[in-house]
Amino acid sequence: LLLLLLLLLFFLFLLFLLFLSLLLLLFLLLLLSMLVLLVIFMATAPLLTQGVVVDLPEAPSKSIETTEDDPLVISMRADGAIFMNVGLSDARSGGSNSDDGARVTLFSLQEQAGKILRARADVPVYIKADHQLDYGDVVSVMTVLQKAGAKSVGLITEPPTLKG
Repeated sequence: LLLLLLLLLFFLFLLFLLFLSLLLLLFLLLLLSMLVLLVIFMATAPLLTQGVVVDLPEAPSKSIETTEDDPLVISMRADGAIFMNVGLSDARSGGSNSDDGARVTLFSLQEQAGKILRARADVPVYIKADHQLDYGDVVSVMTVLQKAGAKSVGLITEPPTLKG
Protein backbone atom coordinates (compact mmCIF):
# COMPACT_ATOMS: atom_id res chain seq x y z
CA LEU A 1 0.00 0.00 0.00
CA LEU A 2 2.85 2.36 0.80
CA LEU A 3 4.45 1.54 -2.52
CA LEU A 4 1.21 2.32 -4.33
CA LEU A 5 0.96 5.63 -2.48
CA LEU A 6 4.55 6.55 -3.40
CA LEU A 7 3.89 5.61 -7.02
CA LEU A 8 0.79 7.81 -7.05
CA LEU A 9 2.76 10.74 -5.57
CA PHE A 10 5.48 10.22 -8.17
CA PHE A 11 2.94 10.36 -11.02
CA LEU A 12 1.32 13.46 -9.50
CA PHE A 13 4.76 15.05 -9.28
CA LEU A 14 5.41 14.18 -12.94
CA LEU A 15 2.03 15.66 -13.92
CA PHE A 16 2.88 18.82 -11.98
CA LEU A 17 6.26 19.09 -13.75
CA LEU A 18 4.56 18.53 -17.10
CA PHE A 19 2.03 21.24 -16.27
CA LEU A 20 4.83 23.65 -15.26
CA SER A 21 6.80 22.91 -18.41
CA LEU A 22 3.71 23.48 -20.57
CA LEU A 23 3.04 26.72 -18.72
CA LEU A 24 6.65 27.80 -19.26
CA LEU A 25 6.48 26.85 -22.92
CA LEU A 26 3.26 28.84 -23.34
CA PHE A 27 4.87 31.84 -21.63
CA LEU A 28 7.95 31.61 -23.89
CA LEU A 29 5.73 31.33 -26.96
CA LEU A 30 3.80 34.42 -25.89
CA LEU A 31 7.05 36.27 -25.25
CA LEU A 32 8.43 35.25 -28.64
CA SER A 33 5.26 36.38 -30.44
CA MET A 34 5.45 39.75 -28.67
CA LEU A 35 9.09 40.05 -29.73
CA VAL A 36 8.15 39.28 -33.35
CA LEU A 37 5.42 41.94 -33.22
CA LEU A 38 7.87 44.44 -31.77
CA VAL A 39 10.35 43.79 -34.57
CA ILE A 40 7.59 44.14 -37.18
CA PHE A 41 6.45 47.45 -35.72
CA MET A 42 10.00 48.74 -35.46
CA ALA A 43 10.67 47.82 -39.09
CA THR A 44 7.46 49.35 -40.47
CA ALA A 45 7.29 52.52 -38.33
CA PRO A 46 9.84 54.47 -40.40
CA LEU A 47 7.97 53.52 -43.58
CA LEU A 48 4.74 55.01 -42.24
CA THR A 49 6.33 58.36 -41.43
CA GLN A 50 6.26 60.70 -44.38
CA GLY A 51 7.41 64.25 -44.69
CA VAL A 52 10.52 66.34 -44.57
CA VAL A 53 12.15 67.08 -41.25
CA VAL A 54 12.45 70.85 -40.88
CA ASP A 55 13.44 72.79 -37.78
CA LEU A 56 10.63 75.31 -37.46
CA PRO A 57 11.28 78.61 -35.68
CA GLU A 58 9.37 79.34 -32.48
CA ALA A 59 9.36 83.09 -33.12
CA PRO A 60 8.67 85.29 -36.14
CA SER A 61 11.35 85.21 -38.81
CA LYS A 62 14.58 87.03 -37.98
CA SER A 63 17.63 87.71 -40.10
CA ILE A 64 19.96 84.75 -40.48
CA GLU A 65 22.73 84.78 -37.92
CA THR A 66 25.26 82.10 -38.65
CA THR A 67 28.86 81.56 -37.66
CA GLU A 68 29.39 79.73 -40.93
CA ASP A 69 30.67 82.02 -43.71
CA ASP A 70 29.70 79.69 -46.54
CA PRO A 71 26.31 78.04 -46.03
CA LEU A 72 24.78 75.95 -48.79
CA VAL A 73 22.00 77.99 -50.43
CA ILE A 74 19.62 76.47 -52.96
CA SER A 75 17.80 79.12 -55.00
CA MET A 76 14.63 78.35 -56.95
CA ARG A 77 13.29 80.72 -59.59
CA ALA A 78 9.62 81.07 -60.53
CA ASP A 79 10.22 79.07 -63.73
CA GLY A 80 11.48 76.11 -61.65
CA ALA A 81 15.20 76.56 -62.33
CA ILE A 82 17.36 75.46 -59.40
CA PHE A 83 20.74 76.99 -58.49
CA MET A 84 23.24 75.96 -55.85
CA ASN A 85 25.40 78.58 -54.11
CA VAL A 86 28.00 77.99 -51.45
CA GLY A 87 27.82 81.33 -49.67
CA LEU A 88 25.05 83.57 -48.42
CA SER A 89 25.97 86.89 -50.08
CA ASP A 90 24.18 86.07 -53.35
CA ALA A 91 21.10 84.63 -51.69
CA ARG A 92 20.62 87.60 -49.35
CA SER A 93 20.93 90.20 -52.06
CA GLY A 94 17.70 89.21 -53.85
CA GLY A 95 16.92 90.05 -57.43
CA SER A 96 18.24 87.88 -60.23
CA ASN A 97 21.56 87.06 -58.54
CA SER A 98 20.36 83.48 -58.26
CA ASP A 99 22.01 82.96 -61.63
CA ASP A 100 25.45 83.48 -60.03
CA GLY A 101 25.27 79.97 -58.53
CA ALA A 102 25.72 76.74 -60.40
CA ARG A 103 22.54 75.63 -62.13
CA VAL A 104 21.54 72.09 -61.14
CA THR A 105 18.66 69.76 -61.84
CA LEU A 106 16.60 68.10 -59.16
CA PHE A 107 18.31 64.83 -60.06
CA SER A 108 21.89 66.12 -59.79
CA LEU A 109 21.21 68.20 -56.66
CA GLN A 110 21.39 65.20 -54.33
CA GLU A 111 24.82 64.17 -55.58
CA GLN A 112 26.29 67.69 -55.62
CA ALA A 113 24.82 68.74 -52.26
CA GLY A 114 25.81 65.36 -50.82
CA LYS A 115 29.48 66.01 -51.68
CA ILE A 116 29.39 69.31 -49.79
CA LEU A 117 27.48 67.86 -46.84
CA ARG A 118 29.87 64.89 -46.53
CA ALA A 119 32.88 67.24 -46.55
CA ARG A 120 31.29 69.67 -44.07
CA ALA A 121 28.55 67.89 -42.13
CA ASP A 122 27.63 70.93 -40.01
CA VAL A 123 27.18 73.38 -42.91
CA PRO A 124 23.84 75.24 -42.69
CA VAL A 125 21.47 74.59 -45.60
CA TYR A 126 18.97 77.20 -46.81
CA ILE A 127 16.40 77.39 -49.59
CA LYS A 128 15.47 80.65 -51.26
CA ALA A 129 12.38 79.97 -53.34
CA ASP A 130 10.26 82.33 -55.40
CA HIS A 131 6.85 82.89 -53.80
CA GLN A 132 5.08 81.86 -57.03
CA LEU A 133 6.47 78.32 -56.90
CA ASP A 134 4.23 75.44 -55.96
CA TYR A 135 4.66 74.16 -52.42
CA GLY A 136 5.31 70.69 -53.85
CA ASP A 137 8.36 71.92 -55.81
CA VAL A 138 9.94 73.33 -52.63
CA VAL A 139 9.14 70.13 -50.71
CA SER A 140 10.76 68.09 -53.49
CA VAL A 141 13.99 70.06 -53.11
CA MET A 142 13.81 69.71 -49.31
CA THR A 143 13.39 65.94 -49.69
CA VAL A 144 16.41 65.73 -52.00
CA LEU A 145 18.49 67.75 -49.52
CA GLN A 146 17.39 65.49 -46.68
CA LYS A 147 18.43 62.42 -48.69
CA ALA A 148 21.78 64.11 -49.39
CA GLY A 149 22.41 64.38 -45.64
CA ALA A 150 21.10 67.79 -44.56
CA LYS A 151 20.13 67.68 -40.89
CA SER A 152 17.89 70.73 -41.18
CA VAL A 153 16.85 73.11 -43.93
CA GLY A 154 16.13 76.81 -43.40
CA LEU A 155 13.96 78.97 -45.63
CA ILE A 156 15.18 82.43 -46.66
CA THR A 157 12.39 84.99 -46.87
CA GLU A 158 12.13 88.67 -47.64
CA PRO A 159 11.18 90.90 -44.72
CA PRO A 160 7.60 92.16 -45.00
CA THR A 161 7.16 95.66 -46.40
CA LEU A 162 5.11 98.06 -44.32
CA LYS A 163 2.35 99.88 -46.17
CA GLY A 164 1.73 103.36 -44.84
